[in-house]
Amino acid sequence: MTAVLQIDGLQKTYHSMRSGHRRAGDGMDMAVEAGQVHGFLGPDGSGKTTTLRALLGLVRTDGGQMRLFGMMNLLLWRPKRLRVLATKLGTALAGVLTICADYLLVWTGAFWLIARYRGQLGELTPGVWQSLALTGARATALALAATAVGFALASIGRHTAMALGVAVG
Repeated sequence: MTAVLQIDGLQKTYHSMRSGHRRAGDGMDMAVEAGQVHGFLGPDGSGKTTTLRALLGLVRTDGGQMRLFGMMNLLLWRPKRLRVLATKLGTALAGVLTICADYLLVWTGAFWLIARYRGQLGELTPGVWQSLALTGARATALALAATAVGFALASIGRHTAMALGVAVG
């Protein structure tokens, strides 16, 4: 059975000039099953309010994962994750661009060879070559856009995709 609330290794450190570093919720684990009631008890600074704020997305944590109804909260993403995703997207787009350039070279070369074989190479006007280049550019742009959209959908993750499916369906 999926827990209604699952917290694994929650960590949060507050930094201040006066009191230095202060840890709240250091490695906290918690699971709440359907029908259970839990309370937060502990001394000042133990992380009770920080845990609730983190669940609401009001505070970014230093570590750990939280899931409500089996779904991860995308509001808790960190800029580091976005940099990693941007690097992966850049690599995917560079790969698709390389493949498109190779196909365009083969396509243009085949077009040139067929025209030369037929003896019609001199009859091809600059407009034909321009049309050929524009068609290739459109195909490349479409392939890059499809790659970016597919990557974005795949990066959302299965839990968020499930939530979107529940919301849409």
